[in-house]
Amino acid sequence: MGDDLDNFVEELQNQIFKETKAAYGDVGFERWCNPLFMGRMENPDGYGRIKGSCGDTMEIYLQFENDKVKKASFQTDGCGTSTICGSFAAELAIGKEPDELMDITGETILNILGTVPEEDRHCAFLAAETLQEALHNYMIQSNKMRMKEDELEKEIKELEEILKDREEALPPHSIQLQQMLFLEELDTKIEAKKNKLAELKRKDL
Repeated sequence: MGDDLDNFVEELQNQIFKETKAAYGDVGFERWCNPLFMGRMENPDGYGRIKGSCGDTMEIYLQFENDKVKKASFQTDGCGTSTICGSFAAELAIGKEPDELMDITGETILNILGTVPEEDRHCAFLAAETLQEALHNYMIQSNKMRMKEDELEKEIKELEEILKDREEALPPHSIQLQQMLFLEELDTKIEAKKNKLAELKRKDL
């Protein structure tokens, strides 16, 4: 009885593998067996989540370094085709700059796969759309970061000008204690803002 069951399970598995390979070809079948880049990412620089018309939800996470994708991953609650397409979308993103990411479409993914059942082609477009959503999220966050940097640089410049004017207007031998404390406080504020600016710039790298 045990051997019969084992044989049945093995035959069923082989049949599933055979049908899957026929439906997706060698490239898709290999990715179906081993979906690379699958999993959630903590604190991504770009994140996209879209629920397709089929009911499948796709999530894509992007981590950038020097304005290029250093890491990418995906997550889906959908079918095997969604998993395959999400995996390729994440792989295609790695090493790309924002302008290059914009060129990745559903057709791009379908061309890599070569063979996809007609009723499942929409999964490639869902993966590509989610990737574009993650890119859009990154661009928004990146622009906000640059605006903060510009604002800090402006504040530092204004404070340095005030400090310079006050120091020039008050020769060292005539500076009162209260005036000295004011200058020291101003200098401390400038240093704190410079440190904050340096921290923001490190996050951009």
